[in-house]
Amino acid sequence: MIRSYVLHIILITALIFGCDYLIGTYFSFRFEKNTCEHAGGDLNAFLKSDEVYDTLIIGSSRVNTMINPNLLGNKVTNLSKPAKHFYYSVSVADLLYQYRRLPKKTLIVNIELEDVFIETEERLIEDVCYLKYYYGKNDFITSTINERGIFERLKFIFSSYRFNGENFKLLTNPLQDICDKSENGFFPLIKGKNDKKRLKQGLLEMKKLHYTIENPHFDQNIIHLKKLCDKARIQLIFIHGPNYFIPEYMQKGDLIMDRICKKNGISFINFSKLYANEFHFEPLWYDHLHLNSDAANNYTLLVKEELKKLKKPATKYRGIIH
Repeated sequence: MIRSYVLHIILITALIFGCDYLIGTYFSFRFEKNTCEHAGGDLNAFLKSDEVYDTLIIGSSRVNTMINPNLLGNKVTNLSKPAKHFYYSVSVADLLYQYRRLPKKTLIVNIELEDVFIETEERLIEDVCYLKYYYGKNDFITSTINERGIFERLKFIFSSYRFNGENFKLLTNPLQDICDKSENGFFPLIKGKNDKKRLKQGLLEMKKLHYTIENPHFDQNIIHLKKLCDKARIQLIFIHGPNYFIPEYMQKGDLIMDRICKKNGISFINFSKLYANEFHFEPLWYDHLHLNSDAANNYTLLVKEELKKLKKPATKYRGIIH
């Protein structure tokens, strides 16, 4: 009887892992074929592309809705993702370095100043989970995801685990022929009648936020990103976009970010501070965080002017160094 019980356990376990293997294999196939904006397809397409860019911008929706790369030059593109902040950006940069797909001259990374505080780190780590497909394939992504807890490694015993969440769109979206389209990674927000309402509601929520403790891991990840760019011999520039309202935590975050960048020889442009008066005007805003399409083009031109001041001669791209 015990032998029969053991055999049943072995058969059930084999069935579970067999089904998991088949599901994982199928989703891997769908992922590798995906080049749409959903489920990491835009990043997948970029990694496999032969297109060479001089400048690459990475950040959140405050980049892909507010910076138009077509106004910055011919060899500029945007690989930003809505609601994905600094740890995600570092992960993408590390992946690009691994695949020899960093730009030839300049990497621009958008920073949201709340990211420098320890209170937001859980969310920053969660952002990296969007890149679960590369768990075990990229050291930085793997180690960051493992910070979620001691059981995280065990979950990846199942190959299908890396396709949970949004990645199930790999199955549903092809059936519906859904594929988001952007203009070089730019999704402008068209001015509308509800903008003012969204702005006021968002400001009320923003004023409730309080961040106080500096995140020591933030500094470490900045240094990691700087080393990647130094190895590739490209320039690293951090930017923080404009804000209609600048709460106290942003002012403190600006001081922390400025200190870290000066210590490590990195350029940091805080448009929220440099152009505080220019953007404190309601008709420019789609909501409390995002400029509308007209204002976004004006902001992009300001970015272009500030980048000219930091322009450095490019050196030969060295790619991966072991």
